[in-house]
Amino acid sequence: MPGCSNDTLPAMRKPKSATKPASRSTRPTRQRLSQSERRVQLLGGALADAANVGLGRLTHAGVARECGVAVPTVFSYFENRAALVIATVEEVRRFYLELAGYWHRPEIPPLSALKGHLSAYTDSINTDPHYARVWLEWCTAVRNEDGIWDLFLEYHEQIIKLIGGSIRRGQKSGDIVKSISATNAARLLVSSGITVTQLHFMHRDKREINRFIDQSLMLALHHEPPVRSRQRS
Repeated sequence: MPGCSNDTLPAMRKPKSATKPASRSTRPTRQRLSQSERRVQLLGGALADAANVGLGRLTHAGVARECGVAVPTVFSYFENRAALVIATVEEVRRFYLELAGYWHRPEIPPLSALKGHLSAYTDSINTDPHYARVWLEWCTAVRNEDGIWDLFLEYHEQIIKLIGGSIRRGQKSGDIVKSISATNAARLLVSSGITVTQLHFMHRDKREINRFIDQSLMLALHHEPPVRSRQRS
C-alpha cells in the first residue's frame, strides 16, 4: 500500500458469520435451539445453498437439507421464497457492513483504513466464501427479483459513504490529493472488489491479488507507490 506498510495496520477483526451447518457425516445429535440460534443456523444453510445453486434457485428444501431439519421448520422462519432470499442478502449486507465499519473508524489513519478494508475483505473470501459467492451474484442482480437490486443499491450507498469518508479524511490531512472526487474514488475501490473476488475464484496467487489491490488504490487515489513497489510490478 502506498505510504502504509502492513506493520501499521490494526489487527484485523472478522465479522461474525452465520453458523455454518455441519456436514452430514459429522453433524452432531440434534439439540433444541433457541429461536435466535435456529435462525442463525438457517441463515447459514441459506448462504450455503445460495452459494452452491444461486439466489434464483434458493429454496426452503435446500436450506433444510443443508441444516438437517424439516422443511416446515424453514417455513416457520421464512414464510415464502421471497422472504428467504431477502433474509439471505440482508445477512450478506450485515456481514460486509460490519467489516467496513470496523476499518473506517476515525481513529484509523485513512490510508491504513482503505488498505486494511481491502485486505480484510480479501481474507474473508478464504474464511467465508459463501458470503463472497452470494455477494458476487447479488451485485449484478439488476432484474430486481424479490426487490434484491433495490436492497443492493442501499447497501452500495452505505459502503460508498464509509469509504468516501476515509478518503475525505485523507484529503483533509494531506495524505490524499484533493483533486479527486472522494465518491468516485470510493466507487472505483468497491468495483475493484468484484475483480478481487473473481481473481480468488480463479485461484490466482495471493501476491498477484495484492498487487492488483495496490494498483487499484494507486489509480483510485492518484497516489504513487514507493519506488521499490513500482520496480516489482
